[in-house]
Amino acid sequence: MRKEILVTKTPSNPNQPSPFGTTALVRDVNCLGVAVSNAAKAFNAAYPENAKFFRKEFDSGVVEPGRLLVYDRGSDATPRFIFSLPTKIHWKAPVRPDVLSAGIDNLLEACLQRQIHLLEAHRFDTSPASPNWDDVKLAFLTSFARVPHTRLRFIENIRQPAKSVTIFTDGGADPNPGVGGYGVVLRFGESVRELSQGFRQTTSNRMELMAAIVGLEALKEPCNVHLYSDSRYLIDPVSTGTLFRWQAKNWKNNKVKNIDLWKRFLRVYARHNVEMLWVKGHSGVADNERCDRLAAQAMKSDDLLSDEGYRTTTSATKGPPLTGTPGSPPNNAPGNPSSKRGPKPKRIGDPCRNCATPLIRRETKKHKPSSNYYYEWYLFCPNCKRLYHLQEAKVYRS
Repeated sequence: MRKEILVTKTPSNPNQPSPFGTTALVRDVNCLGVAVSNAAKAFNAAYPENAKFFRKEFDSGVVEPGRLLVYDRGSDATPRFIFSLPTKIHWKAPVRPDVLSAGIDNLLEACLQRQIHLLEAHRFDTSPASPNWDDVKLAFLTSFARVPHTRLRFIENIRQPAKSVTIFTDGGADPNPGVGGYGVVLRFGESVRELSQGFRQTTSNRMELMAAIVGLEALKEPCNVHLYSDSRYLIDPVSTGTLFRWQAKNWKNNKVKNIDLWKRFLRVYARHNVEMLWVKGHSGVADNERCDRLAAQAMKSDDLLSDEGYRTTTSATKGPPLTGTPGSPPNNAPGNPSSKRGPKPKRIGDPCRNCATPLIRRETKKHKPSSNYYYEWYLFCPNCKRLYHLQEAKVYRS
């Protein structure tokens, strides 16, 4: 099931059948049918027969907020159906969220009944007191995530098509969790832009997500985007609609990780028309290989940032709580009578027993030649500088 926003162009000939099957479009209207914005006027100019249909329905007294009006243009027309969704009575009135929600539910049912394969949603006219356009798009995506065969496409401007941009992303951490980085390549026509950044302590999945976020945030206006990634962790929740179901359930699934980045991704995803595309890693795709090199270089740079989201979520899920007054040792500090230190760390990313900071691996640079054994590596806390030696890293001299 694909629930990403399509960027495929509608056939220029309105009588040419769509390759997707039955198509439709939806627009918001006020109950008086007055076209105030330039977008509404342009829509009426493009589909004058729909304006006449609306006036007929208005004269018959069936127009009311949330009630969907369906105009069938005939089996040979593309799009075949035009859905008019009255979201407010007067053009100056704000859109009520409950009316919008009920209208989208009615629209979903209408699409199922008519077996709509492609639904174009034209930009809604929203006032400052109404949900903004990005929130409206997320409401559409959340509702239609339950429909396996209906694809969504959002139209920002009927007169001026959005720019088409290609983005390749990659990210990783070595070890995982450990030092991480991401790489991004953006292409618009002949223009190319590259972005990268490294982090002191993070995970591969967070870097894959961060790469997509940074790439989309770099766009200064709504665009049609082909976003390529070799990460199933990034592609699958979007293309299957799982991500929008997580949001609809208020992220109450205990298995969902990196919620801070998923929320940030959703905000920027809704701003553009994004088609998520998976590409096999290390398969010779030039821009994908370039992203991998950018991410590797970022990991080795001296300008490593702190992934605060990773530190916060890791401390909340793995680390014991830190309490006490400023200047006093934490309740899990050595020597504190009320200490609950927990088990000794055994792997990279386990919380430090002293401050709950995720541990990283460091190689031993020096050791005494006269000793019977030495440790090849150890776990190190980048915050309080504490060391942890593990039995598996112990090497006995012959």
